Amino acid sequence: MALKNIYLIRHGQSAENESGILSDGTAPLTAQGRQEATTVAARVQTLKPDTLMASHYLRAQQTAATISEATGLPVETYDFLFENRYPSWTIGKHHRAPDVLESALYIHDQYVEEDFKQDDAESFAELKERGQKTLSLLAAHSGQNIVVVSHGLFIRFLVGLMIFGNEFTGREFKALIHGFNTKNTGVTWCLYDESFHAKPWRLMTWNDHEHLAETNE
Repeated sequence: MALKNIYLIRHGQSAENESGILSDGTAPLTAQGRQEATTVAARVQTLKPDTLMASHYLRAQQTAATISEATGLPVETYDFLFENRYPSWTIGKHHRAPDVLESALYIHDQYVEEDFKQDDAESFAELKERGQKTLSLLAAHSGQNIVVVSHGLFIRFLVGLMIFGNEFTGREFKALIHGFNTKNTGVTWCLYDESFHAKPWRLMTWNDHEHLAETNE
């Protein structure tokens, strides 16, 4: 029976995180983010990974590249591991601008309607489709100790989908968004055990960032 360790890692601090200005995925890591990536890479080495995956967004690619240098693993890039997509008109605006906040809160409220879309934002149904695609990839992949560098909201979504399965709704996701905090380069450890056919996923630790203690001193 296959038993897999999946390590979902949020990218290091990006220029978008530092400034609060939303980007289209091209924001690079800051100096602090590069240090965080180096620190988490040292930790990842102790996990003895055999597979390294990453979102195609620059901040995830740069974090994964640092992990790749430390582990010798090539980066497998997937274009469905990106962060939740909000309306394109928000790009270049501060994430706490009144109209951006209003839009985000409205979208979160409307996730209960799976097919609802605001402008060109991602619907809950679309999120669910690529979340299921991600879990199917992880379950079928030959790797047994898989590191995935992705994004805070999408990692929350994946964990929700693991726990609730197809019954996962926008109501639960909204609770995860507001109740599950994520630190940059935090490590979320999940187990996949195919012997539990109906519910093969287990959440072991959430956003563990003990490795950042020295970085933040």
